Amino acid sequence: KEVARGHEATVNDVLVTCVAGTLHTYLTAHDDRCASVNFMIPVNLKPLDLTLPEELGNNFALVQLELPTGTADPLAVLDVVKQRMGRIKQGHEAALAFRLQEVISTLSDTLYRASVDLLANRAVGVLTNVPGPPIPVYIAGQRVDGMVGWAPISGNQPMSFTIYSYDGKVFVGIACDADLVPDHEQIVDGFAEAFHRLSVAVR
Repeated sequence: KEVARGHEATVNDVLVTCVAGTLHTYLTAHDDRCASVNFMIPVNLKPLDLTLPEELGNNFALVQLELPTGTADPLAVLDVVKQRMGRIKQGHEAALAFRLQEVISTLSDTLYRASVDLLANRAVGVLTNVPGPPIPVYIAGQRVDGMVGWAPISGNQPMSFTIYSYDGKVFVGIACDADLVPDHEQIVDGFAEAFHRLSVAVR
């Protein structure tokens, strides 16, 4: 929160910037270069309801977020992330994508699956922010210290990032395909390092 306030950003903007930062470090360590990568971002089209609804079900769309991975400047990346995340939140892209997928699904199951595969194959994975319980929860009388989630990896996607909030804390679940992402532990270590670089740059 301190880093976010220091740059007029959201906590989610900060953590998404760290995703770009760890991928930049990973690519550099493997003598590789990539200007940007695309992630699929699930956007919830329903207002957050903390009570259990009478009818369960998802109502979200998948949109693409392009993250810059070719620069080591964390503040420059944060500015880009703020702009692009703001466009997704304030624009109509998610609602239009949802309606388009809805229409395609009524035409043909084969066509619908092909459209989903087309979208998935244009991204390296899923990057999602899931709001968990804002207060502590208990199981069998024991307080739950933390929660972590891992977004599924579809098709040939090599990785996913799940930002999960619980009881005033944030947990990041990182999933990698071991065959497609060699030395994948560097992604985890690099995430913490990316946050450190960003926090130092904001001060």
